[in-house]
Amino acid sequence: MAKCSFDLNFSEEAAALVQKFQSRITTAGGTFTGNDGNGVFTVKTPVGAVEGNYTVAGNVITINIVDKPMFLGCDMIEGFIRKELQ
Repeated sequence: MAKCSFDLNFSEEAAALVQKFQSRITTAGGTFTGNDGNGVFTVKTPVGAVEGNYTVAGNVITINIVDKPMFLGCDMIEGFIRKELQ
C-alpha cells in the first residue's frame, strides 16, 4: 500500500516526461526501471531511501511512494518531484 500517492498532469509526450523523470532519478544516484506506461524507482536521500512506482494514463502520471523515511513528509516528496518535472 502506498504511503503517498499523487497525480501530475502534463502536456508533453509521455516518453519525454518519463525520460526526464528517469534522468532526474539516476542523476541523483537512484535506480529506475520502466517505460512510457509504468515503472519503479528508488532514490537515496540524506535521511534514507524513497521507493516508489508510477503509471501513466493519458496526460496524467500517478506516482505512488511505497517506502520513505519517517522524517521525510509526503508533501516534501511531491513538491520536489513536481519541481523536477517542470
